[in-house]
Amino acid sequence: MKKFIDVSGFGNTGKSLAFQLIEGAFKPSSLDPEIEFELFRAPGGLFDLYISCVLFWSPMRSNKAIKDFKLLNKRISSFASKDNLLAFFTSTGNNYNKVINAKFQALGENFISQIVDLDFESIWPYDYLTCSPLELANKKIFGKLGLKTKDTIELSESNQLITNKFESYISDVLKLFSFDPSSFVLLANSVEPFGGKLMKQIYGNFSQVIVDRDPRDVYTTLMPNDGSKPDFLKNKIADKALLNTIGLDVDVFIRKYKLSHDHFYKSSSFDKNVIYRFEEIVNDPTKFIKLLAENIDEPILNSFNPTKFESSKRNVAIYQQYKDSPFIKKIEEELSEYCYL
Repeated sequence: MKKFIDVSGFGNTGKSLAFQLIEGAFKPSSLDPEIEFELFRAPGGLFDLYISCVLFWSPMRSNKAIKDFKLLNKRISSFASKDNLLAFFTSTGNNYNKVINAKFQALGENFISQIVDLDFESIWPYDYLTCSPLELANKKIFGKLGLKTKDTIELSESNQLITNKFESYISDVLKLFSFDPSSFVLLANSVEPFGGKLMKQIYGNFSQVIVDRDPRDVYTTLMPNDGSKPDFLKNKIADKALLNTIGLDVDVFIRKYKLSHDHFYKSSSFDKNVIYRFEEIVNDPTKFIKLLAENIDEPILNSFNPTKFESSKRNVAIYQQYKDSPFIKKIEEELSEYCYL
């Protein structure tokens, strides 16, 4: 079973730095730190499939989850080219058949065929609830004309039988990244902070690295990168701060930050041993790597050189440049339990 490590954060917390340090210290098989692997966490992905076919099985949920996974597998695998222009309309641009391995899509299709225990055609009104508007219109028109259309129904087998197939499928997917048995697979945000417990349940040889950061610094990183002080931090009377690129005001930022952190830190599955603060990683990257090496039982390469990340130290406590901003003060008031610098 191939070893798998996921580096995640809550958005602008510095996971890319942790990812690059791990790459330099261990030389794993990996994608770019900015590429977020979507097979597990995405709607219709492996987590949803496992929940509906193993944890909370029902005919309706099982059939829907299988269809959703088939669609996701096709969309994240295929890629448009001059030889396959149709993929422009069916691919999301993840291009896993190209960037990971040409066998990626076929592997998912084979996995689904293994867990389907029964398939048949029948009138299935539950699909009406979530199908596209065009599909719904077609079904209604055919119904009015007295032409009942039958749907293909696929139901998974008993959960006791398919659990091992999930684990085997993940192991096979990870092997697509590298044929080197000694190299573990490192991915970014493929599980997110909230999915570690479920991933561990499905696939045992999994470790998680979660990077967190002071909310004031997170907010400040969303400013323009041209070095100028933005109006939303200078303006003392403005009601809201509009962040560049995403149009997120300070009130929404505070609510979103609190919502995601409360869901993680106050959940029954919270594990403090997988949490690393951005500032601690930057100030002592060697300590971070040594702790991780112990957790994942991997030797640190002699070539590892953390000094090339020294420049990242300037990104610690950057909010202090704008400490008098009404928006920073508001974050300090409403997110005080998460402000620690």
